[in-house]
Amino acid sequence: MAEIAEVLNDIKTMSEDMGTQIKGIQDAQTKNDEKLVSIEVNAVEAAKKSVADSLAELQELKGKVSNFDKTLEGLQAMIARKSGNAGNDSIYDRDMENECKESMINYMRKGNGATFNEISNEAKEYMCKSIAYGNLIAQSDAIKADELKSLVAGITVDGGFFIRPELMNQMITRVFETSPIRSIANVVTSSSDSLEWIVDDDEFTSGGWVGETDPRDETGTGKIGKLTIPISELYAQPLVTQKMLDDTGFDVEAWASRKISDKFARTENTAFVIGDGSEKPRGFLDYDAWASAGVYERGKLERLNSGAAGALTGDGLIKLQNALLEAYQNGALFAMQRNTFTGIMTLKDSQGQYLLNPNVLKSGDSKILLGKDVIFMDDMQALASDSLSVAYGNFMQSYTIADRLGIRLIRDNVTRKPYIKLYTTKRVGGGVTNFQGLKILKTAV
Repeated sequence: MAEIAEVLNDIKTMSEDMGTQIKGIQDAQTKNDEKLVSIEVNAVEAAKKSVADSLAELQELKGKVSNFDKTLEGLQAMIARKSGNAGNDSIYDRDMENECKESMINYMRKGNGATFNEISNEAKEYMCKSIAYGNLIAQSDAIKADELKSLVAGITVDGGFFIRPELMNQMITRVFETSPIRSIANVVTSSSDSLEWIVDDDEFTSGGWVGETDPRDETGTGKIGKLTIPISELYAQPLVTQKMLDDTGFDVEAWASRKISDKFARTENTAFVIGDGSEKPRGFLDYDAWASAGVYERGKLERLNSGAAGALTGDGLIKLQNALLEAYQNGALFAMQRNTFTGIMTLKDSQGQYLLNPNVLKSGDSKILLGKDVIFMDDMQALASDSLSVAYGNFMQSYTIADRLGIRLIRDNVTRKPYIKLYTTKRVGGGVTNFQGLKILKTAV
């Protein structure tokens, strides 16, 4: 045992010397790194080579230290076994002692020993043991897991709090397709709860041609009508706490107002197309059809058949366009869903040729049909049997939108503390005001 203790003491001294050498090499490496910043360009390659040599030497010493640790582990196991069986020499493993001595001698002479990979799995166990001067005693209990402290990014209490995500100054928003009818309709401002028009769409009758002395009977006068567009109301009332308004890193109230305004716009656009007029604007698709093609009726719109069941045809589109009187053609356009226009673009004749002008297909993003602009309205009916999929006409002359005061917001921080109500309203109306200037294409059943 005295011999082993002496060997261990020598090993300990050698380990300390190696540690001093490693620290010196590491200090030299640090100095070399600092020198790399200030040396001239022509000395860069030489400095890099010096650092590489130092790193190689450091790696070699680390390998030797690792081999030494493995050898020390074997000695530790041997002495621990001896201590646990001090009263029975027959159990003492002389072969293990000889093996450890040979390994130590081999290490001192040639630097050979266990590899790093062989002892990597035993590192934790080794760290959980203590070294007493002159002897190694294996501890009976390993250090408990909760006594091992580490900084782990995935666990907040172990350092994860230090890793904070970076909040970008750009918000990702969803885009909703709508029916931008405001851009093509007649938009007026109202100071009351409704708008009224006098409708002069009836004719005076004529007595016809007469001779100089022929009798003249009384003729009829045209009937005057009245058209009313009531103003309806939209509202929203989201709740937000005062703390949210105070502590959030951006203007929550302005953000909420923008969201509400966008929702209002899409809601009213839908009503302008398909609304039934009950507490909301009346959409142009909600009006009944003329009883007979080409015969005007007040309060109704003319509908033309597409000529095919659940599909559009070139003939049907031409008939739809030509049904509109010339007085309304200037400024007229087509309105439909995006997918409906895709179906029109892919229409082909019996020879497989596209019906649309090839120049339109080449330009790609040009939305032109029969020489007129096409506007996408997501609230138009999808192409199917018995659907109202395409509208054509002069919306500026045919459909009127009436605004009343725009959007109003009232902050209510009293009635439901600690919440603040962002009570938002908008009053708007809409309806067809010219029943000649707009035509609807209906697909066959």
